[in-house]
Amino acid sequence: MKLLTKLFGIITNRLQQCVFNKLKELHALLDSKVADTYVVWCPEKISEYTSGDSNSYEALLEAEAKLNGSISSYVTTTNIEMIMEMVYNETNIPCTYHKIN
Repeated sequence: MKLLTKLFGIITNRLQQCVFNKLKELHALLDSKVADTYVVWCPEKISEYTSGDSNSYEALLEAEAKLNGSISSYVTTTNIEMIMEMVYNETNIPCTYHKIN
Protein backbone atom coordinates (compact mmCIF):
# COMPACT_ATOMS: atom_id res chain seq x y z
CA MET A 1 0.00 0.00 0.00
CA LYS A 2 2.84 2.38 0.87
CA LEU A 3 4.48 1.70 -2.50
CA LEU A 4 1.20 2.38 -4.32
CA THR A 5 0.78 5.65 -2.45
CA LYS A 6 4.31 6.71 -3.34
CA LEU A 7 3.81 5.69 -6.98
CA PHE A 8 0.54 7.62 -7.14
CA GLY A 9 2.32 10.65 -5.71
CA ILE A 10 5.07 10.45 -8.32
CA ILE A 11 2.56 10.09 -11.15
CA THR A 12 0.46 12.94 -9.78
CA ASN A 13 3.47 15.23 -9.49
CA ARG A 14 4.59 14.45 -13.04
CA LEU A 15 1.13 15.09 -14.47
CA GLN A 16 0.91 18.38 -12.60
CA GLN A 17 4.35 19.40 -13.88
CA CYS A 18 3.31 18.68 -17.47
CA VAL A 19 0.07 20.63 -17.14
CA PHE A 20 1.69 23.57 -15.40
CA ASN A 21 4.48 23.69 -17.99
CA LYS A 22 1.77 24.11 -20.61
CA LEU A 23 0.21 26.81 -18.45
CA LYS A 24 3.54 28.66 -18.43
CA GLU A 25 3.50 28.60 -22.23
CA LEU A 26 -0.02 30.03 -22.21
CA HIS A 27 1.11 32.71 -19.77
CA ALA A 28 3.72 33.92 -22.26
CA LEU A 29 0.94 34.42 -24.82
CA LEU A 30 -1.34 36.45 -22.57
CA ASP A 31 -1.30 40.18 -22.18
CA SER A 32 -0.81 40.68 -18.44
CA LYS A 33 -2.70 44.00 -18.55
CA VAL A 34 -5.99 42.22 -19.32
CA ALA A 35 -5.33 39.00 -17.44
CA ASP A 36 -5.54 38.27 -13.73
CA THR A 37 -3.01 36.32 -11.71
CA TYR A 38 -4.08 33.40 -9.53
CA VAL A 39 -2.37 30.96 -7.24
CA VAL A 40 -3.44 27.38 -8.02
CA TRP A 41 -3.02 24.35 -5.76
CA CYS A 42 -4.19 20.81 -5.17
CA PRO A 43 -6.27 20.63 -1.95
CA GLU A 44 -5.37 16.95 -1.54
CA LYS A 45 -1.69 17.89 -1.16
CA ILE A 46 -2.53 20.74 1.23
CA SER A 47 -4.57 18.40 3.46
CA GLU A 48 -1.36 16.50 4.24
CA TYR A 49 0.07 19.59 5.96
CA THR A 50 -2.88 21.35 7.57
CA SER A 51 -5.93 20.46 9.60
CA GLY A 52 -7.95 23.35 8.14
CA ASP A 53 -10.04 23.57 5.00
CA SER A 54 -7.56 22.56 2.31
CA ASN A 55 -9.55 24.56 -0.25
CA SER A 56 -8.78 27.83 1.53
CA TYR A 57 -5.96 30.18 0.62
CA GLU A 58 -5.07 30.43 4.31
CA ALA A 59 -4.54 26.65 4.46
CA LEU A 60 -2.26 26.88 1.44
CA LEU A 61 -0.18 29.57 3.14
CA GLU A 62 0.00 27.49 6.33
CA ALA A 63 1.10 24.37 4.43
CA GLU A 64 3.76 26.25 2.48
CA ALA A 65 5.06 27.81 5.69
CA LYS A 66 5.36 24.35 7.28
CA LEU A 67 7.20 23.06 4.22
CA ASN A 68 9.27 26.22 3.85
CA GLY A 69 8.56 25.91 0.14
CA SER A 70 5.96 26.21 -2.57
CA ILE A 71 3.36 23.59 -3.44
CA SER A 72 1.35 25.92 -5.63
CA SER A 73 1.70 27.60 -9.00
CA TYR A 74 1.00 31.09 -10.28
CA VAL A 75 -1.22 31.35 -13.34
CA THR A 76 -2.00 34.52 -15.29
CA THR A 77 -5.07 34.17 -17.47
CA THR A 78 -8.24 35.84 -18.65
CA ASN A 79 -10.26 32.68 -17.96
CA ILE A 80 -9.26 30.76 -14.85
CA GLU A 81 -12.28 28.46 -15.05
CA MET A 82 -11.14 27.22 -18.46
CA ILE A 83 -7.66 26.55 -17.07
CA MET A 84 -9.05 24.70 -14.05
CA GLU A 85 -11.26 22.57 -16.30
CA MET A 86 -8.27 21.80 -18.52
CA VAL A 87 -6.16 20.73 -15.53
CA TYR A 88 -8.93 18.49 -14.25
CA ASN A 89 -9.62 16.98 -17.69
CA GLU A 90 -5.95 16.11 -18.14
CA THR A 91 -5.21 14.84 -14.64
CA ASN A 92 -8.52 13.98 -12.92
CA ILE A 93 -7.10 15.94 -10.01
CA PRO A 94 -9.30 18.72 -8.65
CA CYS A 95 -7.42 21.93 -7.97
CA THR A 96 -8.54 25.24 -6.57
CA TYR A 97 -7.41 28.84 -7.01
CA HIS A 98 -7.23 32.25 -5.37
CA LYS A 99 -7.03 35.57 -7.22
CA ILE A 100 -3.96 37.48 -6.05
CA ASN A 101 -4.29 40.76 -7.94
